[in-house]
Amino acid sequence: MNEQLKEFIRLSEEYLNTESKQFNLKKYKDDIITDIENLLNVNEEIKNYMLNGRIKKAESLKEKIIRKVKVYEESNGDAKVFIDKVLDDIIGVRIICLLNDDESKIYNILERYFINKGIYLCNGKYFIGEIEEDSFPYLGYSYEKQPVPQKNGKGIYKLKLKYFISKEDFINIELQIKSLTHLVWGELEHMLFYKNYRYNLDHDLHSKTMLSINKILEILDSQLKDLQFHLTQNNKIKDTQNMATKFLYNTIHDEIKHIHNTELDLREIYSLISQLFFYNCSNYREALICSKKLFKTIADLEIDPDYFNLAVFDTTLELKDNFNKYIEEMDDTYIFNEETAVTLNTLAQMILELSKGNDIFWESLLSIYTLLLSQEKEQAIEEKDQIIKRNFIDAILKVTYSFIKSFTDFLKEEMELIDFPENLVFINNIIVDVLNKYFLEYKKLDFFLETVHQNNIKEIIKQFYNVHKNTLSNLDFNLKEDLEQHDKVKLKQIIFKTIEIQVYFQLYGTLPTSELKSLLKECNEGDIRLKWTPRIHTQNLEKLSEGKLTIENIENLYIYLYVEEDKDYDN
Repeated sequence: MNEQLKEFIRLSEEYLNTESKQFNLKKYKDDIITDIENLLNVNEEIKNYMLNGRIKKAESLKEKIIRKVKVYEESNGDAKVFIDKVLDDIIGVRIICLLNDDESKIYNILERYFINKGIYLCNGKYFIGEIEEDSFPYLGYSYEKQPVPQKNGKGIYKLKLKYFISKEDFINIELQIKSLTHLVWGELEHMLFYKNYRYNLDHDLHSKTMLSINKILEILDSQLKDLQFHLTQNNKIKDTQNMATKFLYNTIHDEIKHIHNTELDLREIYSLISQLFFYNCSNYREALICSKKLFKTIADLEIDPDYFNLAVFDTTLELKDNFNKYIEEMDDTYIFNEETAVTLNTLAQMILELSKGNDIFWESLLSIYTLLLSQEKEQAIEEKDQIIKRNFIDAILKVTYSFIKSFTDFLKEEMELIDFPENLVFINNIIVDVLNKYFLEYKKLDFFLETVHQNNIKEIIKQFYNVHKNTLSNLDFNLKEDLEQHDKVKLKQIIFKTIEIQVYFQLYGTLPTSELKSLLKECNEGDIRLKWTPRIHTQNLEKLSEGKLTIENIENLYIYLYVEEDKDYDN
């Protein structure tokens, strides 16, 4: 090291350590952290993060100058220029978030803010967000693709910012975004390897150790994600629902077992019954009110063996009018109509037959649910058989209606932006037809169980809508100018077949070849009057029908089946 470089290092340390410089840097650091915090606080997506900052220590300058000697040249040997203009991390800010996935979320929020406006200052382009160009001070972001690759092969969200005090004066900032586990891993690596210039004969051992630590930290991140998910409002509802399920089991299971004179695994039944009571709860407060009422009903419940002999009741009940009335009473005419009632009646007949046949699980579900409903309301003065029959019919109606509505209810919010509300009824009826077809074939309780098939089938429906929402949003299915009757029939067939292929895969783990070929034929026969184009990847559809593509899971099927909005229809 020559004398000039030594003097440059000494002067840099001396200048950075001056009282006035330290005072100003501390003030700027606090202002910068406040500005970044304000950016994040307006976004409700981001929670559970911490912000901290530091000023570069004079003791670390020597190592950096020697390691990156070009900074001496860029500063023209001027220590003040180096500290004020060249040193790119004079202030360091770190956003510490809980999960690895949160890193990209935070970066995307910052990026969306900054890229609103770009200006040229200090020989470079900087993005400054919504700030007026002359309203100093403000933050500027010199865009760089994120995350930035590191020598260890991992990426890091490391943003180069400037805090512009005026057109000529600025403070250089390095902003890092790190999850808790990445922070721990980085600190360990920093202590073991960074700036450790001794020849290390155990390098392979240390590398393997770090790899092992990284795997442990990835598991920790996964567990933290599960914990965070568990604490959301939705899971508070689920926790309350699970408590009701366990209470129901503990209260009545021994008596049910005694009635059937055998040990039965009725856990799915108790879960479904809780699901029926809680599915309409949109927030935790509603769930608490529901649970209070249900807990009292369960506690007061007296098991009557007569409710477990459903075979004595008429199997030819016609419930279409009941469903039409129910749709009006529930104020659901915006999602269902008379056509829905016809399909619901078919479904109810199947549930009725299953509950009266040899399937002890369907019988137990309807028997217990009927008992609970009868406990909730005052009974008329009439024969016991008539009371049971009336409550049983009511249970059939509510089970059928609630199960089906729970598949489609979420679409109300999804489709609020669509110009024509009638479209929601049209699409819902197609969905109900698919559900009806496959339940009549499948017949098992877990078809409706959230944790087995229901949530996945709901996701199938949501995926279809998300792919097609732009093309469906301005199409009136009931307007002849938009859609001729034969086109409407074809539209229904395409939607039906697209959803049914995925439902079939969800239930059976294989693809229905004949339905794939039928959908391919429909898609190849041209667009529906050029008003609506199904976003189906026809080449992949053909390969799927020929067994040339392997589908490992339902998410894999989405990727193959649909065409992205910005890609050509036939690609």
